[in-house]
Amino acid sequence: MKKIVIYGHGSALNHGCEAIMQTTSVMVKKAKSDAKIILSTLDVENDKKFFSCVDEYIVNRDVPNNFLFNCIMFANAKLMPRVKFSDHYRYKTFKKKVKEYSSDAFWISAGGDNYCAKNPSWLYMLNDYIDQTNGKRILWGASVEPDCIGEDMLRDLNGYSAIFARESITRDALIEKGYKGKIYYHADPAFTLPTDMSAVSEKMQSGKWIGLNLSPVVMGSESLKGVTYKSYYNVLDYLIKNTDYHVALIPHVVIDGNSDYDAMAPLYKEFEQTGRVLQIPKTLSASQYKGIISKCSLFIGARTHATIAAYSNCIPTLVVGYSVKAKGIAKDLFGDYNGYVLPVQEITNEQSLLNAVKQSMQRMDADKAHLQKVIPDFINSSAMAAQDLEKVVNGND
Repeated sequence: MKKIVIYGHGSALNHGCEAIMQTTSVMVKKAKSDAKIILSTLDVENDKKFFSCVDEYIVNRDVPNNFLFNCIMFANAKLMPRVKFSDHYRYKTFKKKVKEYSSDAFWISAGGDNYCAKNPSWLYMLNDYIDQTNGKRILWGASVEPDCIGEDMLRDLNGYSAIFARESITRDALIEKGYKGKIYYHADPAFTLPTDMSAVSEKMQSGKWIGLNLSPVVMGSESLKGVTYKSYYNVLDYLIKNTDYHVALIPHVVIDGNSDYDAMAPLYKEFEQTGRVLQIPKTLSASQYKGIISKCSLFIGARTHATIAAYSNCIPTLVVGYSVKAKGIAKDLFGDYNGYVLPVQEITNEQSLLNAVKQSMQRMDADKAHLQKVIPDFINSSAMAAQDLEKVVNGND
């Protein structure tokens, strides 16, 4: 039985991670029907609630919580920021498993946006462990920020025998920067995630709805403090006063300290009395959130996989983005990301987002018709990744 280890995953409470894992596990089974799926995770407790596909877990939370250790880590961060000793403690079990599995395992790095940071040192470290045993690893469903590909990152990327790029900006950047392995270009695996309508409330079954998603990550990337929240407030205020739409506040990551639900809770309180704003619970699965998003006429989203849930249901979408992943996916869908992605860094005044929303509303019918034409090919592209994965896993690449 072939061991397939999926790593680079955080928690299923990031429902983008959940969506990737759910769909990837299906593709792994297509590539290797008798595969034993092993998940390296920071959150075993919550992952077990969402995943029935995982045969074994590698726990990555082995970090002491005491004053002396915290002091050492603080000094480490100040004096040696490129070497994070805490990662060596957190991934001790991972290192042991690498030695135990040796060449018997195949390693899938669940890419997402892990390479949209300039120095993902924790990931370099995990890859070093794998390389020491001559393990074969691939980067899966990934976006790579072109400006981040320096000497260290390129060296690490060249250790992958294959990279599955989920959008063309990443594909082109890898070629330009000199990546030496095989590049496969397929839509994000989450385009194939099933749509589950079981959590759609009776209220959402009727009426006209616009979905909003706001994330702390986007708020933390803003160029002017507080402008993102105020911009979302202005959008809600406009929709309530000038349209007959209801608004659903839809979270997609609900991890403590990085929760969309918490970021949007103040918006709900501001507009609760109107009776036209619905706060979606933080207890749902990725497929259930996708079902709720499918009931919207327009979706305004900050989380990539929330926007993929919208796109794959042919819902016109405006992305409030902060990196290449948003631009690349929109470019591949529409031919140009301008007008479809508003980088949060470009929200320079409190009306910027509202103006973009108004433009999106004006072309909703055209955008929906376009998505209905192109989305079947994207879903097919995502599904076809299983065939290329089979080639790599079986050594036929």
